[in-house]
Amino acid sequence: MFCSNCGKKLMDGTKFCTACGTKVIYEEPAPVAEPVVKASVAPVEPVAPVEPVAPIEPVAPVEPVAPVYQAPQQPAAPVYEAPQQNVYGAPQQPATPMYQAPQQQYIPPVNSPLNAPVPAEISEDEFFERFADKNLKTNYKVTMIISFLSAAVAIPAIVFGNVFSIIDLIAFAVIGGLMLKKKTWILPLAMAIWGGIGTVLSMATTGTPTGIVALIFAITATIGAKKVHDAYVQFKSTGVAPTGLIGSKK
Repeated sequence: MFCSNCGKKLMDGTKFCTACGTKVIYEEPAPVAEPVVKASVAPVEPVAPVEPVAPIEPVAPVEPVAPVYQAPQQPAAPVYEAPQQNVYGAPQQPATPMYQAPQQQYIPPVNSPLNAPVPAEISEDEFFERFADKNLKTNYKVTMIISFLSAAVAIPAIVFGNVFSIIDLIAFAVIGGLMLKKKTWILPLAMAIWGGIGTVLSMATTGTPTGIVALIFAITATIGAKKVHDAYVQFKSTGVAPTGLIGSKK
């Protein structure tokens, strides 16, 4: 590109000449018309004429069919069935009933406390020792031991300044001491309630539940001891002693 005034060669896109300062005018190229393509159209073939359709002949009416005669059906004669007889023709005997062995009632050993007469003035503690099964007695003792251990665990917490652990120390020590002397369902229930409160507080503060095992033993001992208590109350009112040992699961 060159300047129209002084003829100096300019770079593309320059608006003013660098020599004379004349404004550079760009001429836009004229648009090139695109060639129009004419499509060739094929000639239309003439349509063949439609042949006339022959008229449809009317259909002859259908003659009615004469009804077919059907004879009335006769009821079938009953089939005679001869009475069944056994092979030898002897009269049939009634079937012999199956033998059922008589149910044996549980008889405790001779030296079992269930055979000995139960005195009317028996205490609830003696009634527990006599009719509670081995598992129930074990659960009761384990609950008592856990109560003492919980009281012992509270001592270091008190030393480090946790004043609230004094309440745990007193509660668990009292519950364990009473369980050592008395066999009643109220004491393991108190252990379960106090331990459950501690578990909920531990879950709320640290996010980890503690004392779940102690809670399970306390609940199991409560259920079994309550059954023994109910049997003791029934014995005191009716004089009928239990026929078997009492446990948490039966």
